[in-house]
Amino acid sequence: MKKILALVLAAMMLLACTAFAEPTKIEYGTENTLVYAREVAYAAEPGAVDALGNPTDADKVPTGIAHVTAWAGEWVLVAAYVSEAGLEEYDLDGEEGFYAVPENAVFLNLVPAYDASANDPSGPLVDVANYFHAHCYDLNGTITLPEDIDEDGFKVKNVWSDWASVVRGNADGDFNFGPAKVNIKGDDDYIYWNELTGFDFEEIEEFKYIGMNLDGQIVITACEKNPVTKPDTDVWFALVFDKVVAE
Repeated sequence: MKKILALVLAAMMLLACTAFAEPTKIEYGTENTLVYAREVAYAAEPGAVDALGNPTDADKVPTGIAHVTAWAGEWVLVAAYVSEAGLEEYDLDGEEGFYAVPENAVFLNLVPAYDASANDPSGPLVDVANYFHAHCYDLNGTITLPEDIDEDGFKVKNVWSDWASVVRGNADGDFNFGPAKVNIKGDDDYIYWNELTGFDFEEIEEFKYIGMNLDGQIVITACEKNPVTKPDTDVWFALVFDKVVAE
């Protein structure tokens, strides 16, 4: 009897691991889903604190969905995307489009915070030529998955210099607009793409970029070129996250 129960339990666990073994294409997305927000914006009446409550004496405070302070919080994976160009690049079988992922199963938590690496209280030296310091944000986070896929999850991290290096003035956080390079560390180079989508790809481009799209979603992408500096580059693979709304 115990042996039978053990076999049943093992079969159930195997079923759980292979419940999304086939790719399921879905009708999803808008013309903005794969377009990173980049618009530079500032609060109309900046106070003595920034969007995260940090004290600031800057004469303008960055705001808007393109700024990293808007990315803070918990996000849930809602769709995956693969392009024809990505399939061709890696000689893969498949069809371009958005694909289903396990529902309410993969969570991304993001925490923007002032960079603390500089000795100067005004922040890092962001403009060497003019010897200009400013507070800049780094981004830390985690990705958690179902335990039957991965128990340890992933660490998400980037620093202020992973954004486009454009000095726009003396506002704290000026560097943190638009998409950024991101370092995602875990036990799988592709964030368990096959397990989450049902594909059976041996190799794909690694996910190296993060940002908010024009619809207010976080999108982690693998691209032909660096979208931080080349906005028109092709997105090869993408993971799309919605903001988790507290009930």
